[in-house]
Amino acid sequence: MQTKLIFVRHAESTGPFLPELDRTRGLSERGQASLSRVCEMMNEKHVDHVVSSPYRRAMLTVQGWRIPVDCLLFVMKN
Repeated sequence: MQTKLIFVRHAESTGPFLPELDRTRGLSERGQASLSRVCEMMNEKHVDHVVSSPYRRAMLTVQGWRIPVDCLLFVMKN
């Protein structure tokens, strides 16, 4: 059995960086556009597991993927 890891960084986020608001920043228009391309690419892959941070922009990036029902989604808390 072969293991393949694919690392995907979240799409471009909105607004300036403010530490107290960082967890809740969403995606910019440019981020939304690139998200479509990433989703197309990821939806062609067989995915067994997804690991994501709880930051809003990361979760928005993953939500566009067609993840199988039996795929485990782990959300890292720190």
